[in-house]
Amino acid sequence: MKGTPESPVLIRADAGGRLGIGHVTRMIALAQAISGLGGQAVLVCPTCPGGFELRITGEGIRFQRVEGEPGSDEDLANTLELARAHGASWMVVDGYHFLENYQRAVRSAGHKLMCVDDYGHCGVWHADAILNHNLYAPERTFIASVPDAAILAGPRYALLRKEFLNAPSTSAP
Repeated sequence: MKGTPESPVLIRADAGGRLGIGHVTRMIALAQAISGLGGQAVLVCPTCPGGFELRITGEGIRFQRVEGEPGSDEDLANTLELARAHGASWMVVDGYHFLENYQRAVRSAGHKLMCVDDYGHCGVWHADAILNHNLYAPERTFIASVPDAAILAGPRYALLRKEFLNAPSTSAP
C-alpha cells in the first residue's frame, strides 16, 4: 500500500477485558496515517469499550461494530460483508485470533491483507504484508504463502499516534 489508498482500508482489531486496548490503539495510529495520506480507514471491532469507541470517532475515524466471537466464522463473514459494503480492497488485521484460515478467507474474498504480528503467532502468513515493529523483528524469519509479500520488520515501522509524532522535543540539561 503505497501512496494514497484509492479505496477505504478496513481495519479489524479488538479491545477490552483481558485483551486490553493495545491492538486498537495501534490501529488508531494506522488510521491516522491513512487519513494523513488522504485516504479513509474504517475500524471494525466486535469488542470495544464505549469510552474507547468515543476516542476513535473523536479522531474522525469511522467505527463499526461487527457481530461474532473474535476470529470466528461469524466474525469473518460479517467483517467480509463490511469490507464489501465499504468497497475496501485492503484489510488490516491486528490480533492473535486472526490465524491462517481467517487470512486465507480474506484473500480468497479478493482483498489484499496486512497482518500485524507481535510474536510470530502464525507459522505461515497468508498475507500481502506482515508488520512486526519489535526490536527483534529483523532477526525473525517470516514465512509467507503470498509471493513477494512485504515484510515490514523492526522499529522503523512502529505505528505511532499523531500525538506522539507531534510531541515537542525535549533537550537534556
